[in-house]
Amino acid sequence: MNSLPWRSLQAFAGLLLLAGVLGASANPSDSSETELKRARELVRQLGSDAYQERESAGDRLQKMGLPALPALEAGLQDPDLEIRRRCEELLPEVLAIDLRNRIAGFLADKEGKGKHDVPLWARYSKEVGADAGSRQLFSEMLQGETLTFLVDCAASPSRETETVDRFSLLKQTRLYQPIPGKGIGPVTRADLAALLFIGGQIKDPTQQSGFVVTNLLYQPLSRNALADASVGPVFRKLLVRWMTNQTNEQVIMQLCNVVQNLNLKEGRDFLIGVIKQKKVQGILLAQAVVNLVRASGKEHVALLEELLTDQTLLGMVQFNRVRGTTEMRDVALAMLVHLNGQSHKDYGFTFLTQNQNLMWSPHYLGFATPEQREAAHKKWQEWVSKNKKKD
Repeated sequence: MNSLPWRSLQAFAGLLLLAGVLGASANPSDSSETELKRARELVRQLGSDAYQERESAGDRLQKMGLPALPALEAGLQDPDLEIRRRCEELLPEVLAIDLRNRIAGFLADKEGKGKHDVPLWARYSKEVGADAGSRQLFSEMLQGETLTFLVDCAASPSRETETVDRFSLLKQTRLYQPIPGKGIGPVTRADLAALLFIGGQIKDPTQQSGFVVTNLLYQPLSRNALADASVGPVFRKLLVRWMTNQTNEQVIMQLCNVVQNLNLKEGRDFLIGVIKQKKVQGILLAQAVVNLVRASGKEHVALLEELLTDQTLLGMVQFNRVRGTTEMRDVALAMLVHLNGQSHKDYGFTFLTQNQNLMWSPHYLGFATPEQREAAHKKWQEWVSKNKKKD
């Protein structure tokens, strides 16, 4: 396991102390009192005039591990500069060894039968799952920069938004800027999964992290993760959870395209939510409607019919020197005509009549004149009335 920054380890130690994992209990045993006393004596020896005695005390404190932690933390405030310096050096080593042991225990438990105190596992297992695929993906997060990210989030829950922004920018840098001696990257599926996991419940996610994650979703690592038989279902769950949590209109617009690009069936619910709750407006909402129809079938007819009264102007358009306008209800009508196997030409769609390939571009689903629009919508109502009578 790569060493963690001192800041992260110090924060993690504080987190564990607050949780009652580290430090003396309310009724410490004789053995723990003895260990603590011995650790304090060794901390004093860190300031010895004899070099060998200082080195020996440091080695023994490191071997003691967590029982030495309270004494080492107290040593950070010692008047002796040498004691303070050596305690500051020893603390990350002690914490790193303990964390490495915790992670090793988690990784060794292939069947997931034990209880493990590793950063954010309790939260992850509750919100995402503890099955084999979930454990495998989480295991991949427990290394390198991804582990540092989890430790930072665990230590400072109130600053998760800031931590996610910082980590997402780091991954963006890794993606586009060479690392000396290593070339481009790496950005792993564990990095992306960790961002999806933490970002999936942030109350006010930023546009910055949203754009970075969306960009990563276009990378091969995303497709490979979704296609993986073991972790694919877990990754999909994290992805949809994260997508549903986004509130920025521009990010949501990008995600509507991601659903189409990844052929993400689970993303249909996301698109339905965007349309029903009108998380985006205008042409962005129209694009969500088109993407939903493109990714599904007739099961969403009722949702489209609700939009037939929406006269929001999406803009003016010109194609082959013919000008017109498109309204939201026109987009809904074009999709309904398509789902029912009818001809757009019969309904007089100005631009689709010229080029049927424009059907997935909502700008071009309009009419040259208001009269053509009204005639098309009237024709649809007549068709609906006639077919309801047949039913």
